[in-house]
Amino acid sequence: MKSARLALLFLFISVLLIPSCLKKEEKPEIPRRLDSLSVRFIDPYSYADSILSKRVLFVYLEDSTKTFSGIYQNVDYGIGFFILAPLDTVNEVSFLSPVLDGIAEDSEIDTILLNSNKKFIYYNSGNAFIGSRNLEVYQYLFSPIEKKLYSSYSSLQEDGSVIFKFSKNLKDKAMNSIRSFFIDQIGTKFIEDLSDRKIIIDYE
Repeated sequence: MKSARLALLFLFISVLLIPSCLKKEEKPEIPRRLDSLSVRFIDPYSYADSILSKRVLFVYLEDSTKTFSGIYQNVDYGIGFFILAPLDTVNEVSFLSPVLDGIAEDSEIDTILLNSNKKFIYYNSGNAFIGSRNLEVYQYLFSPIEKKLYSSYSSLQEDGSVIFKFSKNLKDKAMNSIRSFFIDQIGTKFIEDLSDRKIIIDYE
């Protein structure tokens, strides 16, 4: 009699424990792949943040390539550019720039068309660095299609001259429109009499 009761008790406990053990062994759900239709219905900021685990400042879906391109903020300091290729892939980071000088506060971020209507992501540090040397501005143009980054650092000197330090990939004469764009932004938004000042150009 005792053995029959013990057998029934053991059977009852087994019935309770087996489902819970099975639940623990279940494999995590594999993220579903995105197609050309479903990719349009996801929130780009939430998606980019979940992949990068960084604060996303700006992101948009590039229709021609079905990729997400944008700007992230580094944890301590700096910003960077990224490209995510979600179409028919699972969480793929196809481009991630190194951390660049810049912060989110007071910055300007936008998309612009240059060089025969090529789309660029534009970053301008705005008033963030004014005061350290009277005026310092970091600017970046990033071409998601070509995965190319162009940079400009400008500073106002004590003698009134303005130094522009461009990235080395802007040395070519064909890049004149991008150099002019960076200079024009400083003249339009920060130094109204820029054309009357001595301008020193360097590349680094």
